[in-house]
Amino acid sequence: MKQSKNNCELYLFFAIIKFKVTVQNEVWLQHKPMKFIFEDGSGENGVENRRQADMKVLIADDEPKVCKLIQHLVDWDEFGMEIVGVVNDGKTALDLVCSKQPDIVITDIRMPNYDGLELIRRSKELFPAISFIVISGYSQFEYAQKAIKYGVKDYLLKPLKKRELENTLHGIKEQYESSMADEKEREKIRVLADASRKQAKENLLVLLLTNKNAILALKDTNLEEINQQHGTAFVDGFFNVVRLHPFFGGSGISDEIISFFLKKLNQLAKERLSCCCQEVICTVFEEEVVCMINSISEDCAEIERQLKHIKIDMSNLSDMIEEVQLIAGIGRSAEDISQIGRCIEESDEALLNRMGENSSYCMWYQEQEQSLEVSDLIDIQKRSDILACQERLDVEGVEKQILSIEKRLKPYRKDGKFIYRCYCELIQILQFGMKSFGVAVFPDYILQFKKRKTYEEVFEWMTAVIKSEYELYIENKKDAVSRPIRDAKQYIYDHFSMNITLECVSEQIGFNPAYFSTLFKKETGKNFLEYVTELRMQKAKNYLMQTDYDIAEIASSVGYGDLKYFSKLFKKNTGLSPSEFRKLYY
Repeated sequence: MKQSKNNCELYLFFAIIKFKVTVQNEVWLQHKPMKFIFEDGSGENGVENRRQADMKVLIADDEPKVCKLIQHLVDWDEFGMEIVGVVNDGKTALDLVCSKQPDIVITDIRMPNYDGLELIRRSKELFPAISFIVISGYSQFEYAQKAIKYGVKDYLLKPLKKRELENTLHGIKEQYESSMADEKEREKIRVLADASRKQAKENLLVLLLTNKNAILALKDTNLEEINQQHGTAFVDGFFNVVRLHPFFGGSGISDEIISFFLKKLNQLAKERLSCCCQEVICTVFEEEVVCMINSISEDCAEIERQLKHIKIDMSNLSDMIEEVQLIAGIGRSAEDISQIGRCIEESDEALLNRMGENSSYCMWYQEQEQSLEVSDLIDIQKRSDILACQERLDVEGVEKQILSIEKRLKPYRKDGKFIYRCYCELIQILQFGMKSFGVAVFPDYILQFKKRKTYEEVFEWMTAVIKSEYELYIENKKDAVSRPIRDAKQYIYDHFSMNITLECVSEQIGFNPAYFSTLFKKETGKNFLEYVTELRMQKAKNYLMQTDYDIAEIASSVGYGDLKYFSKLFKKNTGLSPSEFRKLYY
C-alpha cells in the first residue's frame, strides 16, 4: 500500500504540473485547490491540513424510548458530536465499542447480557480514554460509588433533563479539546525533535562531503561521541557511501521537477536502505542523492538488491520525465568511520566510470592501473596549438583540436578518473585562451561534467559552449580596427619561418607601415619584432623538447638562417642556450 501511495503522489504531482497553472503551494484544477502532501503528512507550512473529526457517541439503554429521547434531546451537531450507534444490551454495546471506538458512551445501569457497570469495566480495560455518562433510574449510593470507581464522567438520574446532559457534554467536550490541544502540541514537539535530529544527521554528512578537516577529526572521535553530537545511531561494523545520480536527457525539464524528483529519490533511498542497514543518512547534494550507510555485515548483496528496488520505484516517472536514467556509484566498505573520506572519494570515482562501454546501474568502485599521464595525451604542442587557434579567433580550428583530443581519449573511456583529469586540463587551457579576450567560460564545468552521462555528451557540450562564446565575442568585436590585426597575426603564424618584415605584413593587410606598427602594439601590447620573436622562440622550444632535430635545422625552421644569431637570441629570451635547454628534457 505504501508503494502505491508513493506512486499516486508522483503521478498526481506531474499530472498537475502539466497544466502549468501554479499559485504558490496550490495547484488549481477544475476550480478546486490541491496541496502537495508528502509521506510525512506535511503540507503548507509543514502542518497537515485536516478537518477536525466529530466526537463519536454511543447510546446504550434497554428502553428504546429512552434511546430516542437521548438522540433528540440535544443538538449533537452543535456540540460537534456524531451518534455512531444505538443499542439495547450490554454485549452489543461492547462489540460496538470495539469496532467504532467512540469517545463518549451514554449507558443505562440495568441492561441484558452485560449491565452498565460491567460494560464500563470491560470497555475501560480496552479503551481507557472513553468518557462514560451513566443514566439510571436508581439513585442508590452503591451504584454511584461503583460508577465513580470506574471513572465515569457523570451519573444522571431518570427522568433525564436536557440542561443536565448538556452541561455534562460541555464538560467532556472542553476536556477533550484541551486533551487534543495538548496532544497536538506534543506532536509538534515530536515533529520538531525528529526534524532536528534528521537535520543534525544531514549536517554531518554535508560537512563530511565539503570539509576534509571534518573527516580528519573523526580519527580522534569514537562512535558514541559522534552519536551523541549528531543524533546518529552508528554501530561497530562497516561504513560506506552510495551516490544516486539521475541523468536527465530530455529538454525543458524545470528546476521544480528536478527538485521534486531528487526529494522523492531521497525519501526512497532512506526507506529502502534502512531495510538492510543499522543507520542511513541521506541528503540531496549537487543534484544527486548521497547516502552514508552503516551495517554490521560487509555483504553488499542486500544493499545492491535494495538499490535495484529504488531504480524500479523511480522508473514509474519515465512517462513524465523524458529519458531520465539513474546510476548508483558505490565505494568500498570501510571498517572504521574515520575511513569514510575514502568511501566518499571512491563513490564519486565509481560514477566517473559510467562512460565506459560496459557501464551498469550499480557502479562499484574499481581501482584502475595508472599507466598514462594527462601530458601523454595533451602535451605542450597540443596546448600551444589550441592557444594559437584561440588567439587568432579560429573557431573551426579550436573545434578540430577538441575533436582530436576526444578521439585520442576514446580508448580510455573505462578509466573515468583519467578522462575527468584530461577534461579538466582541456577546460583550463580553453579558459586561459579566452581570458585574454576578457571572457570567462565554463564557470561550472565540474557540475556540467556530472550532469552528462556519456563521453560524447561531454565533448558535444564543451564544443557547443566554446563555439557559442567565440561567435558572440566575434560578433561584438567586428570592427575595422581589430580585424586587420587578427589578419596580421594569422599571416605571421602562417609565415613565421620565412623572412617576414613589418613592411610586408602591413602591405598584406593594406596599411602603411607606420600606422600598422602603432595599431599592432596597441592591440597586442608588443611591437612587431617582439611579437614575431616570441612566436619563433616558442616554436623553437617545442622543437627542442619534442624532436631530435639538430639546432641548425631548428633555427632554419623558425626563420633564422644565422645559427649564431639564433643561439644568442634564444639565450636572451630563455636564459639558456639551445643545447642547455634541450638537456632539461632529455
